[in-house]
Amino acid sequence: MPFGKIIFFVCRENRRSSANTFGTGCLFEDIYAFITRKQVKSPRKMTIRPYQSTDFDACIALFKSNMPQFFLPEELPDYTRQLEKYKDGMPYKGESTEAYFIVEEDGAMVACGGVYMEMHNNLAGMVWGMVDNGLHRKGIGRQFLLYRIDYIREHCPACKIRLDTTQHSRPFFEKYGFEVVKYTENGYGEGMHRYDMVLGG
Repeated sequence: MPFGKIIFFVCRENRRSSANTFGTGCLFEDIYAFITRKQVKSPRKMTIRPYQSTDFDACIALFKSNMPQFFLPEELPDYTRQLEKYKDGMPYKGESTEAYFIVEEDGAMVACGGVYMEMHNNLAGMVWGMVDNGLHRKGIGRQFLLYRIDYIREHCPACKIRLDTTQHSRPFFEKYGFEVVKYTENGYGEGMHRYDMVLGG
């Protein structure tokens, strides 16, 4: 089934989520319809579409562009394994609904990131979000974050949205209503502190 077009800002956003495919509580057709309907050009003329296996190398390049300030080199294997679980936007089977997106501008990938939704727990989150390191602070992360929040609200209005990130990206998320609920010093590695955040507390 052909998709419309889909990526994000550097943060951590529950990178190691065990959430999975278009499963319980959300039909694949509903997600496809949402993506098709929401595929509109932003003020930056960005296009957001589902991840496909052919995006693998570009996503890895985006990740590496954000090392070591936003991601540690030792996290790359975890991210690689996560991407390998996706197949044209559909990750490994499980109890949660999950989607990973690509953001393109002028035909080039500029960001990527995903969401997961546990309908039975009314819980949702952001996963492995990042923007090309050379394109930070240009509005891409903001537009992509709002897109993903809208995506979650569309499919799980009752879901509480959470993520985890570092001291480098915490202020960004606070601007959009996320609040710190837990702090772990050196939570990702030496000098890389972890902030667990929830939208609206």
